[in-house]
Amino acid sequence: EIMAGEKLLMHMNAGNGECSYASSSTLQRKVIQEAKPVLEDAINNMFNNNIGDFPKSSCFNMADLGCSSGPNTLFTVSNIIKIVQVLCHEKSCKMPEFQAYLNDLPDNDFNAIFKSIPSFYRDLKDEANCFISGVPGSFYERLFHSKSLHLVHSSSSLHWLSQAPEKIENNNNIYITRTSSPQVFEAI
Repeated sequence: EIMAGEKLLMHMNAGNGECSYASSSTLQRKVIQEAKPVLEDAINNMFNNNIGDFPKSSCFNMADLGCSSGPNTLFTVSNIIKIVQVLCHEKSCKMPEFQAYLNDLPDNDFNAIFKSIPSFYRDLKDEANCFISGVPGSFYERLFHSKSLHLVHSSSSLHWLSQAPEKIENNNNIYITRTSSPQVFEAI
């Protein structure tokens, strides 16, 4: 638990011990796998509609909000890279570099994530260039500057909310569209 102003924020158990998130996150990995078609559709839609200068951009900027620490953190980033690789191959376009921002509360075990990055890079081989940064903070506050991200991912964060979100209606969409309400755009 940490204090942020007047708010008490809960966090996951750090490290790789028996009770850590890293050792007990197989259900979350299954959720990520089951949701992969939704992620593929969203990225394909971005690609086909040139949303936010993608695929013309030389760098694809993504954020994983509530990334936690453990094997699922870089699994999500890897999935996104593979989806973009397939699209670039199908469309015969140049593969972008990737910037992945991993966000979680400050007490998240970012050291465990950073220690796993060398093996992540080895698994990528020479297929893609990916740069990874940790961004500690609550996603209820602004973390990035305007129009700096192509994709924001959050899979199981809602299970671990540290505070109740303000009511935002987005026409039952899980992503921002042209028909999203002004409050959704302001929340970014």
